[in-house]
Amino acid sequence: MVKGGEKMRKLIAGLAAASALLLSVQPIIAKGPSAPAGQSNKAHLYLYEKNPADWTIIEKGAWGKMTYDMAGEEFNYVFNGHHMVPAGDYTLIYYPDPWPGTGLICLGSGVADEYGDVHIKNSLVTGDLPMTGDENYQDGAKIWLVKSADANCATTSHWNVVGTWKWLVLGTYEHDLVITSQNADGTFTGYGGFPAGFPPYTDAGQTPETITNGQVIGDQITFTTTYIGPYNPGYSVTVTGTINPDGKITGTSPWEWHSTFGQAVSVPDSKMVGWNPEEYLFEEVLINFDAI
Repeated sequence: MVKGGEKMRKLIAGLAAASALLLSVQPIIAKGPSAPAGQSNKAHLYLYEKNPADWTIIEKGAWGKMTYDMAGEEFNYVFNGHHMVPAGDYTLIYYPDPWPGTGLICLGSGVADEYGDVHIKNSLVTGDLPMTGDENYQDGAKIWLVKSADANCATTSHWNVVGTWKWLVLGTYEHDLVITSQNADGTFTGYGGFPAGFPPYTDAGQTPETITNGQVIGDQITFTTTYIGPYNPGYSVTVTGTINPDGKITGTSPWEWHSTFGQAVSVPDSKMVGWNPEEYLFEEVLINFDAI
């Protein structure tokens, strides 16, 4: 009996020691590969803190996992990030190249808790990812977790009128117009000539034109054209018009005029406005989403 009791006490002591050891071990969260989940519509994407010098994954750095639908009417996902800056405000984005990611899509935002964990869940209409125009269109979409202050999530857009145009005045007089640059505030400059299609416009009855005071505000456009000569040198007129949904322009001031060639492009205002990659998470692989 004594021997049996001694064995029991040793067994209990051993179990207690083992339990203490198990309790002292920190939990390990497994990081599997970024890949579809079996034959389902779900897939997993891992995001990691990376070294901006060579874009290698930083060992034991911050990381996150996004589980998402690979196809659907909406991009449906759940994201969990770990070891982020406590109280940091983060936004999960789809980033299209080139910089600054014009047209990026903000997928959702969240604030990291006291342990540096951030949870973001959302379902939203995005269209196909990647979208056309993305330099990675043939390969897949980039998914980043960035500081919210570094991403402009505006859903608005503006018109870009840079390009080669022809515009017809009073149904008779067609001019060439080349808009060479447009600034962020909508101002633009360029040059042109009359009649259209006859550069350098130096014969009798022709004239090169300088374009000044160009401005796009919303769907309204205005600019001043000045004739250089030989035809009517010094003549100057300011015209205004409306950019239509199809990108064509029509105007009634100071007379009827409209574009006969050229098209304004609607450019989303969303883009990156800051760059702090040391505080971001970047995708392990590029992904694809099919909107149906």
